Amino acid sequence: MKVPHVKLQDRAALSTLIWSRVLSVLSLSLVTLWIFTTLLLPRQSAVAASQVVAPEHSADLRNSEVMTYHTFLPFVMNNYPIDSAFGVQMYGALSASTGFTYVVESKAGWVRFQVRWSLVEPDNRSPENYNWDYLDMSVQNARNAGVNAIFTIESNPTWAAAQAGGPVTNTADLQEFVSAIVARYPFVRYWEIYNEPDRVGRFGNKGKTYAELLASLYPVIKTANPEAQLVMGGLASDWFIDQGGPFDRNFLTDTLNYCAGTCFDVANFHYYPGFRSEWESYGRDIIGKANYVRQILNAHGYGRPIFATETGWPAGTNTGSPELAARYVPKVFARSLAAGLRAAIWFAMLDADSSSPGLLDSSYMPGYLIPRPGYAAFQTLTTLMAGAKYVATVPLSSPLEGYQFLVNGKRLDVYWYDCPSLAMPQAQDCGSTMTLRIAAAQIAKYDLLGNKTVVNDVDDGVQDGAITVSVGTSPIYITYEP
Repeated sequence: MKVPHVKLQDRAALSTLIWSRVLSVLSLSLVTLWIFTTLLLPRQSAVAASQVVAPEHSADLRNSEVMTYHTFLPFVMNNYPIDSAFGVQMYGALSASTGFTYVVESKAGWVRFQVRWSLVEPDNRSPENYNWDYLDMSVQNARNAGVNAIFTIESNPTWAAAQAGGPVTNTADLQEFVSAIVARYPFVRYWEIYNEPDRVGRFGNKGKTYAELLASLYPVIKTANPEAQLVMGGLASDWFIDQGGPFDRNFLTDTLNYCAGTCFDVANFHYYPGFRSEWESYGRDIIGKANYVRQILNAHGYGRPIFATETGWPAGTNTGSPELAARYVPKVFARSLAAGLRAAIWFAMLDADSSSPGLLDSSYMPGYLIPRPGYAAFQTLTTLMAGAKYVATVPLSSPLEGYQFLVNGKRLDVYWYDCPSLAMPQAQDCGSTMTLRIAAAQIAKYDLLGNKTVVNDVDDGVQDGAITVSVGTSPIYITYEP
């Protein structure tokens, strides 16, 4: 360090000047280090960037925007995903106002989220000028929560396509966008290409066009992130054109016929119980449709993991109620595991439309969310069955239905009375029950909302190595006590 020439009277003055300069340099260095560690490096602490409201906060706070975040490029994964096949659909942004705090509290393992291309690139521009703001926050929140994220690319900008969910004018435009977004967010492993592409006005009756699009995007995604998975757009595959609906019955077959090489990593369909009769010959409820999809895939030599990225029960129409929706939560997710689905997504977390309200009620007052019974049922499911492995379908006399699982090495069963009159679309509830004898000395029985009752062999007055329980239309969980 060069000291400027001054007129000094003694050595003490020189010493004071030198030390003042040294302290100035040290102060500047410490400030620089603070800026680097605070603003540029991803934080690993419990209070991570873009942290959602902590679960212990009040309901009022859970509906408030109290998040802060910093942008880190590229985003990197700092949490292991939750070991659960159960997920929820989210819209808008993964934030407190859309119910994402409730998602965190529910311990959902998956979140399906809509990516609107038109918001990121409203006009034709280069990737360095894309509008990433709302996605940055959502990705950061998903990463902090440790959930598996399925991002659905949809909503074509008007400059790139004639239809929001249909073929693009120039495939290179979509390739550029997909390459940029996959590279920017390596935390997001699953990229779904459009929602319900089998609809007329999207790619319905254009299976070849969709197959060619998937084939063109596959290498783009793998180049941007070799660990990323291309997910086929969730097929409605119900209410077909020949039934007066808008969906192409042959879409999956046509797409597979024109898939040259590898087109996708994960197959995907949607299921709602209003169409149960269409698939019952292949298996019960969602199992039947999963079996059908797997059969078509295998027939084309295209065996793949399968997601169901939409399923649920209407909570507010004349064929549903919040209580019936809550009962369906353990039913559809237990069946999904039995069907070998890698992930099943409840539609939706927050009210999506008037016909399919969510696990949270947003109609009470603007900005205020109230959990419906289905949310409590979902929490019970994720608490008792996180990491559950399907073992077998319990052989029972219909309409009694049951499935056996292993959770952390211990047996867990789910049972209910499958009320025949409850089949959609003209659902009528019933109060029927059946008795079930379980060979055990002691069990723990959990109801839909997680209330626990311990039952012993001798409770019925006879010690015979078996326990009798009543099973109704509301599912129960059984664990076997030591």
